[in-house]
Amino acid sequence: MAALGPPCAHYENYPPDVWTVGDSTTTGVGAATLPAWRYGFYSAYIGKVRMVGSQSYGGVPDVLGAQASHEGHNGQTVVQLKDGSIIGGTEIYKPDVAIFIAGINDIITDGVDATTLVSRWSTALDEFWKRRTKGHMQIILCPPFRPNNSTHDAVIIAATAAAPAMIAGKSYAANVTFFTGAYDAAGLSDGMNDENHPNDLGYTRIGAALATGLATQIALARGAT
Repeated sequence: MAALGPPCAHYENYPPDVWTVGDSTTTGVGAATLPAWRYGFYSAYIGKVRMVGSQSYGGVPDVLGAQASHEGHNGQTVVQLKDGSIIGGTEIYKPDVAIFIAGINDIITDGVDATTLVSRWSTALDEFWKRRTKGHMQIILCPPFRPNNSTHDAVIIAATAAAPAMIAGKSYAANVTFFTGAYDAAGLSDGMNDENHPNDLGYTRIGAALATGLATQIALARGAT
């Protein structure tokens, strides 16, 4: 699996505001010493991006200091995040880049199939775009990280296959990147704390995958050419 979609447009703001929206894997449930994948991601861009959001707790004493802000809400589905954080926060935090990783709770709690999950992603993307304050805002949509559950994983795989066509039909498709490079980065054999949450090693790998995989977008967001 690899990143799909064009890089984001040239941004005037420096450093760009990065808003990480998601569930417990954005908060950092399962980690012992690190604030989820956000630590590895931000470590690659120290001083080059600014992390924003209403939350600052990382599940452990957060070592990110002033850059601990995020929008991770444990247990929330795409619908809940859309109705709460996205509708309520996009205009507040004014992100240049929004990284949205959600969907596993829709599968576990609501029992949705791939078609419904893609539909929910679609509605969430529409709200991000509708409520943007910056015309250049880039939305990074990521499928949930690979769970250690073959039934749930099958839904994610099917939804991942269908998502590019959904995004391509958006009028703002040029502002959306569907990034799948972090999906199986944790490693099921040694990178998971439980069925759905990575451990420190898994989160470290995911952070590195996101930092590397989104390097072009972040560079352009900083005004690099």
